Amino acid sequence: MPNKQPEPPFPPTPAEAGITMLVPGFTVRELPVKLTHLNNVEDAPDGRLLAGGCDGRFHVLRDTNGDGLKDKVNTSAPATNENYPLSMAVKDGAPTRC
Repeated sequence: MPNKQPEPPFPPTPAEAGITMLVPGFTVRELPVKLTHLNNVEDAPDGRLLAGGCDGRFHVLRDTNGDGLKDKVNTSAPATNENYPLSMAVKDGAPTRC
């Protein structure tokens, strides 16, 4: 008997639809901010979004107008750093390099 993964519980995506990255029912909305080189993202309990980049910078994103999208970014260090973190942990609401 061949080792076969079970079929998903939702209908298959038609070939003409292209690649589907999300389970049906989820949507994607682009944030109105421009950030690059992100490799870690973590939601904080107070609604902030903490993002760490493979360029050595950390960003804190906030929703300032209540539309549900983070629209304000504070960056901890504007200059990139070649000694970048491989991951990020959040302790007491603040990002920590790992």
